Amino acid sequence: MSSRLERGLSPRTADYCRIVLRGPLKDAVKRGSVACNFVALTDPPQRDPAQHRAWIVEEARRFVATVRGARLEALYTVALALGLHQGELLGLSWDNVDLEHRLLCVIQQLQWIGRKPVLLPLKSGSSGRLLRVPEALRAALRRHRARQREERDWLLVRRGLGTNGTSCSPPPVVRPWIPKRSAPSSTVGACVRKNGS
Repeated sequence: MSSRLERGLSPRTADYCRIVLRGPLKDAVKRGSVACNFVALTDPPQRDPAQHRAWIVEEARRFVATVRGARLEALYTVALALGLHQGELLGLSWDNVDLEHRLLCVIQQLQWIGRKPVLLPLKSGSSGRLLRVPEALRAALRRHRARQREERDWLLVRRGLGTNGTSCSPPPVVRPWIPKRSAPSSTVGACVRKNGS
């Protein structure tokens, strides 16, 4: 492991060497070929703590200005403003957001299982939380919701149905395919009741 570290490999990569040797030596101990699995007695190399630097206010403002109007503006803005994990961000639905009272409820996450996205409850019951939505984030979420409604209306037209349900011809412009959102499984009200707020 030391030689691997001296060659500039990461501690994790050096630890793979230890992991790979541990299995065959365990089998050798079972067969009586060796007296002891010395690899199992070793400690993994120390990993350097990840060096993360938080953005200063000016950097955050510049980022928000850059993504303004982008398709994922709301996702980036929620991540920046509320610090949610990726699975929590992707697990949000409109039922988890109350723009009128500026509340956002985190109670589920999106995980990939067998190459399919699945909505799951958070890992622990105490992970669920009710967060206050800052005014700037509320504005971004309103813009995002309006865009989603426009896209939904466009899809209805594209499929031959007008926004009022009547038949019409599809538009001549072809736009990118927009994935269908899965049905949300919970509401802000449930989160409020759960947290007693």
